[in-house]
Amino acid sequence: MGTLEADAEPTAGQGTLGQWKQSFPQLEVTPVEGDAEPTPVQYTSEQSRQPSPELPRLEVEPVEDEPRPERYTSEQSRQSSPEFPQLDVTPMKEDAEPTAGQYTQEQSRQSSPEIPLLELRPVGKDSESTSERLVPEQEQPSPKRLRTRVTPVRKNTEPTAERCTSEKSRQLPPELSRLEVGLVEEEEESQPEHPKPAENPLPQSSSSNATSRRSYKFEIPDFLIEGKKPDWRRHPIQLDTTRYDLADYRTPVGSRKKLLPQSKFFEHVMGIPKPQLYMIEVARARGDAVYRWECRSRIVDVFFHLNLDVLKPEKHILPLDKGLTDAETYEEIPESKIYIALDNSMKPLVVRFPAAFDRVWRSKADDILTTTAQNIDKLIAFKAPTKPKCRRHCHNDKWIAENQGYPWATGATARNGIVYLGLWKEQGHNHLPAIPTADSRAEAARTSSMLKDLQFWLGNITDTIGCCFEGVDPVMFRRYKELFRGCQTGAGNRYSVATVAEEFFTLRALLVNTLTEPHVDIEDLDRGYAWLTPFGSYSGGEFCVALLRRKFSFQPGDVIGLRGKELQHFTTKWQGDNRYCLVSTIHGRVV
Repeated sequence: MGTLEADAEPTAGQGTLGQWKQSFPQLEVTPVEGDAEPTPVQYTSEQSRQPSPELPRLEVEPVEDEPRPERYTSEQSRQSSPEFPQLDVTPMKEDAEPTAGQYTQEQSRQSSPEIPLLELRPVGKDSESTSERLVPEQEQPSPKRLRTRVTPVRKNTEPTAERCTSEKSRQLPPELSRLEVGLVEEEEESQPEHPKPAENPLPQSSSSNATSRRSYKFEIPDFLIEGKKPDWRRHPIQLDTTRYDLADYRTPVGSRKKLLPQSKFFEHVMGIPKPQLYMIEVARARGDAVYRWECRSRIVDVFFHLNLDVLKPEKHILPLDKGLTDAETYEEIPESKIYIALDNSMKPLVVRFPAAFDRVWRSKADDILTTTAQNIDKLIAFKAPTKPKCRRHCHNDKWIAENQGYPWATGATARNGIVYLGLWKEQGHNHLPAIPTADSRAEAARTSSMLKDLQFWLGNITDTIGCCFEGVDPVMFRRYKELFRGCQTGAGNRYSVATVAEEFFTLRALLVNTLTEPHVDIEDLDRGYAWLTPFGSYSGGEFCVALLRRKFSFQPGDVIGLRGKELQHFTTKWQGDNRYCLVSTIHGRVV
């Protein structure tokens, strides 16, 4: 191939340089010499796509802004294959109308019946479209280059909608050569994540006959259903002994988000604003018997005719039938409100905190309440509680006869009575030091181990009551700690019955499916507190205080503190699979 001379005659398909410049003034033409490579010549996009047939020997190189070989714009990729317009899907915002060249993911799946099992993911804005490429199993798609990927399925499982096995992904039809398909991995089904409990939930107001707010379900052990004697070697049962730290569940308070102890909340609840203190004095001067102050979250009653310093234990104890009849006329305190009853010197008589466990433990409240009930279930399956013989449970046999339809009242699963944990003095031997209760010093190795585990777990309950106690009456709370440290013990160490490092209760009575009749706690400390909290799954069982003529809903998570020796109290009848009530106090004879 030779060069064209200026005056030489052009051959077929050739022209002189002047003729080329006259025909195409906008093109820059460089003559070709021999077999040399032509120099790059710049053309516009439109000229490069429509080369003139008169320029067969010119080689055109695309400009830089033109896509390189095997690269396409979004519009070109849709036009290149009309059978699969959905392969390059641009993500859209929710509820937005698709613009030109965009499709929703649902439209892309429905547009081609040939690939119904493929789950298409949107392609990045600037990502390339490769040809016939499979991603290795270990390779993860780059976040900047999102591609179509097949959802993995388990081994020996038929592919469901929007899924494809690895073998099928390797045998794709040629029309799907631009799809990038990930290989199937053998993996276990992911477990659904359990929703977190709501922070600081409060109970909703409902009637007294409503079922328990907690979703606890009583389960009967198999060996009890079979009627066999429990054998811990054949039926190993472990109690949960998890101990939670109060400091991990403190709530930020105030604008500075300072972490304060939970007892500060209950201390704040006991405070009364100055305007209300003035109104209390006005009502006292007016001669009112009771003054009530009610706000959004609490009710405070001041009883001017009661003075705790001179108040004596009630001698007239109501019969059960009379008490249940009178309870129908008592004022029912709303379920969701804190209740505080004060005497004429503003000393607490009764306090009721609904959802106290939620306020102390927040998201762990349900776990603590449910685990406590389950631990008690396991314990009483091996150790039947002691049948009550005291005045407050004298109609226990009649109560059992009325509830034969429940598993706790009949058959091999019958469990009814009281478990005493802590220290007390033997009757008639007040001059001797206190000793552990019979249940606390159980001789059976397995039963003793389970009692120790339950005692350790009850430290979580003690911490909860301690927050309430310290907030309600900090002076009496410190006195209880000093009394426990100073009590003398005979057989065993007093700390062998402690549930926390700084114990402040000497005795705990676990009531198992009993009905508490009207009574006063005559053995308790003078003007001391008894703290009660229930567990289980039941309805009814309202807590009543006869002298105040008040009754409260008493469900798992609630905490009640009262002067048990001075105020007569009882519970109404209840129905359910089980009901446990833990009563924590100090016996006056022990200290």
